[in-house]
Amino acid sequence: MSHSHLEKLLTGRWIDGITVVFAALAWGATVLQLARGFLNPEPLIQASIFVISLAAFTFFTRWTPKVAPQFSWHSQIPQRYQLFFILLLGTILRVIWAVTTQAAPSSDGATYLSLANGILNGASYEISDTKAYWPPGYPAFLAIWIFLLPPALAIPSSQIALFLIGALGIYYLTRQVSNLRAAIIATFLFAAWPNLIALVATPEKESLLLALLPWIMRWSLSQSTNKILLAGIALGSAVLAQPSLQLLIPAISLLLIMRNGTQSLKKTAIFLIGAIIIISPWTIRNFVVLGEFKLVSTNGGDNLYRANNKLATGGYTERGEIDLSSLDELEKDKKGKELATQWIKQNLHDFGFLAIEKQIRFMGDDSAAVYSTFRSDGSGRNNNFYIPLKLLANAWWLLIWLWMAILILQGRQLNLNTRLLMWGWIYLFLLHSVFESSGKYHMPMTWVLCTVLGSLLTTPSKKKNELYSSGPIASQGS
Repeated sequence: MSHSHLEKLLTGRWIDGITVVFAALAWGATVLQLARGFLNPEPLIQASIFVISLAAFTFFTRWTPKVAPQFSWHSQIPQRYQLFFILLLGTILRVIWAVTTQAAPSSDGATYLSLANGILNGASYEISDTKAYWPPGYPAFLAIWIFLLPPALAIPSSQIALFLIGALGIYYLTRQVSNLRAAIIATFLFAAWPNLIALVATPEKESLLLALLPWIMRWSLSQSTNKILLAGIALGSAVLAQPSLQLLIPAISLLLIMRNGTQSLKKTAIFLIGAIIIISPWTIRNFVVLGEFKLVSTNGGDNLYRANNKLATGGYTERGEIDLSSLDELEKDKKGKELATQWIKQNLHDFGFLAIEKQIRFMGDDSAAVYSTFRSDGSGRNNNFYIPLKLLANAWWLLIWLWMAILILQGRQLNLNTRLLMWGWIYLFLLHSVFESSGKYHMPMTWVLCTVLGSLLTTPSKKKNELYSSGPIASQGS
């Protein structure tokens, strides 16, 4: 397949259509998940709830006035101050959340904190008899902040810093692929996103990924070799925090080959060198400690099997049908992959229905950080603020998807580079159709929705926009 044909496949109008499909799924899945949480209805009632929510989505998209709501409040603020005020607003909202909730780390967050303290104390990177089960990226980042600040300030300060880095990345990326007004809108959406505000309270690696990924894409779309090197370094750092992102390395390499003509091999090599520089020291460490090649972590097989066996629910399960807890981490990784592959091959029908359930969980909730905040004291669901904040977070989530769908159905189109960004969402959606799933797992790509909506709100009319729907992928700045 030629580069031009591959380009048309990756950035065709069908991406706009699949965005509307995602919006419909978000509506159906979110209403269904809320009903499950509050009512625990029978399967037939669940199906009816899903269908009714899709009907509501169809009603809103079809009978909304032809002129979609515009986003013009920022025009009242001088242009040179707009970004500053958005960053200030996002910081203030996060400080308020951190002070009023005073959450304590739990679950994965508590593990990251323990590993970070171990790094500071000079202990070996090990927890629960595993040496490479937990990826090192986020604990290493967190250790720096614990070293610099008192414990009570380290977590919220690090999270606010990551917010600022991520917000600036979204601003410059959206300005690069769209325009200045779209960049302001996208940055505001990111700053005011309820579930992302709640990330400030607890140590969660999603904040690190949200900070890195917009910059990775901005630098990858650049023509500068220095920025492409930075893209590789940043993606290597992201993979050390979340190993499931490692497939983005060949994906972005393909993008570079597709976009750079005679310079493609050179720039792809520079990108790969950047990623290798960051990842390889840990890979070498794993080989020395474990005696076996492991790129980042040993948790892949265990996670895959717990997500694909007779006892799997689509979400987190503590163990599979066969208990692998007695095995060491290498044996568990190998055995888990073997058992999961075997179960999938022998149960394709069940695997398919399980994949649908995982997709519902992936698209059906945007309050994971709210939940992490209020479960930290062990009384999460009984907290007076938990339910209204959960509903607020999901109302925002549904509004964002509805707004995007309305604009697309009214004839607005994404430009080619913005369509490329949607592949980040598609990537995690497909990945967690196989591995365990929940709303938490879409959080690293939430910034994509901010950029997409900002771009749609500032897209020219359909006729003028024809120049965006064909032709080569443009860098649109560097």
